[in-house]
Amino acid sequence: MKLSLVLGIRYLGSKGKTSSRWITLLAVAGIAVGVMVLFVTMAVMTGFQVELQNRILAIESHVVVMRYGGAIENYQRISKLVKNIEGVRTVQPVVYTQGMLRGPKGTSAVVIRGISAAQFAYGQQSFLAPVYKALSGADSKEHHRSREAILVVGKVMAERLGLGKGAAAILLTAGSGSRPGLLPQMHRFKVGGFFETGMYEYDGAMAYMRLADIQRVTDMHGSVSALEVRLDDVYKSPAVSQRILEKLGYQYWVQDWQQMNRNLFSMLRLQKILMYIIMTLIIFVAAFNISSALVMMVIEKRKDIAILKTIGATSSLISRIFIFKGFLVGLGGTAIGISLGGLACLTLAKYQFVHLPGDVYFLTTLPVKISWEDVAMVVVVAVLICLLATIYPARRASSQSPAEALRFG
Repeated sequence: MKLSLVLGIRYLGSKGKTSSRWITLLAVAGIAVGVMVLFVTMAVMTGFQVELQNRILAIESHVVVMRYGGAIENYQRISKLVKNIEGVRTVQPVVYTQGMLRGPKGTSAVVIRGISAAQFAYGQQSFLAPVYKALSGADSKEHHRSREAILVVGKVMAERLGLGKGAAAILLTAGSGSRPGLLPQMHRFKVGGFFETGMYEYDGAMAYMRLADIQRVTDMHGSVSALEVRLDDVYKSPAVSQRILEKLGYQYWVQDWQQMNRNLFSMLRLQKILMYIIMTLIIFVAAFNISSALVMMVIEKRKDIAILKTIGATSSLISRIFIFKGFLVGLGGTAIGISLGGLACLTLAKYQFVHLPGDVYFLTTLPVKISWEDVAMVVVVAVLICLLATIYPARRASSQSPAEALRFG
C-alpha cells in the first residue's frame, strides 16, 4: 500500500507528455468548479430554509390555540391553563381581522394583528422593533385624547398606498364581532410607523395595532381570536401541541408552526435535493477528465508497468498506483473547490450584493448558511465520484502483459 501511494505521487508529479499534463490540470479545474458550484448551491438553499424559518418564527407564534365556532371569550383562564403546561414559555392573546385598507394612492387587502402590551417585551427582532416602539407610544396622553387607533403597516404596503407616518388610513370591513353581515364598516386609523421583515408576503399584506384598539373596532370586548404560544424548544411543538389539546379538550384546536408552513418547507427540502442531484452531474462530467488523464498515463507508462511486473509487482499493486493518482487529483480539485466555495459564500453573506424580487421570492436578499453536514456530503460525493473514475484505467493498467509492453513499447 505504501509503495503504491509513493509511486502514485511520483506519477502525479512526473513530466510526461504535454497533453496528459493539460488533461490532468483540466481534471483538477473541472472538479474544483463542480465542487464550488455544488458548495455554493447547498449553502444558498440551506440559507433560504434557515432564514425563512427564523423570520417566520420571529413573526408568527410557535403554537396557535383557537376555539371551534368562534372567539375565545374566557381567554385569561385558558391562558393560565396553557402557561402551566411543560415546555410553554409565554401565552399571549391576539385578535385577527381582515379588510381593505385605503390610502391616498389606492386600496389593498390587509390582515391586521392586534397584540397585547405584554408582547412588546418580546420584540427583540430588528425588523419588528418599530412595531413595538410605535405601539408602546400609543399609551401617551395625546393618543388618549384623540382616541385614534395607531396602525403600524408593512413598508411595501405603505409605499403601495402612499401612507406616510402620521397619515390617516381607512379600513373597510364586512362586519365583525356582534354585528356580522352588515354593510361595510369604515374605521379610521393613524399610521404610527412601519416595519420591514424582508419578506414580501408579510410587508405587503400585514399590519399591527394594540389589542384593546382592535377589540373596540371589531366589537370583540373581552374575547380574542386566538392564543399565541411560544415554546422553550421550537422543535418540540408537536408534543407540546398534543399536551395543550389534551388539557383544553375537544372545544379547541391547536396548530404548530410546522403544520402551518408544511408546504413551504417541504418545497424547500425538495428543491435542495433536486439542486444537489443536478449540480452533482457537473462533478460527474469533470470526472471523465480524470479517466482520460489516467488512460493516457497508462499508455505513457506501459514500459514502467512492464518493468514493475517483471520484478514481481502484482496486478493489484499496479491498480492501486493509478487509483491513488486519481484519488489525489480528485482530492486536490475538491480542496480547491471547497476553498473557492467558502470564499464565495463569505463574500455573499458579508456584502449581500445579490437582490431578489420580493414579489417572486419570499426574501429580498440572498441568504447564505454554511452547514458542515452539507460540506461533508459534498466532499464525500466528490471523492467517491473521482474514485469511480479511476476503476477503468486502473484495471487496464493491471491487465497489461509485460512481454508485449517491452516488445512493442
